[in-house]
Amino acid sequence: MPAYIGLTVNMFYSNYFQAILKPAKALSICLLRGLLLSNLFVFILPTFFGINGIWITIPIVEFITFVVVFKMKN
Repeated sequence: MPAYIGLTVNMFYSNYFQAILKPAKALSICLLRGLLLSNLFVFILPTFFGINGIWITIPIVEFITFVVVFKMKN
């Protein structure tokens, strides 16, 4: 459930950056949350947390992307 808050903010800012003609920032957010971090953590976290590592991947990815978005925003 906490991943939905991060997901909402991340998607909002991805669309926002695209709307104000900053496609590099929008693409960075999309790639970070959808490809890079997801693939990285889905392989790393299960080695430490077992099957639960798969389930906590998305909240962690959304939180890290959330932090990056707020660094980009400023």
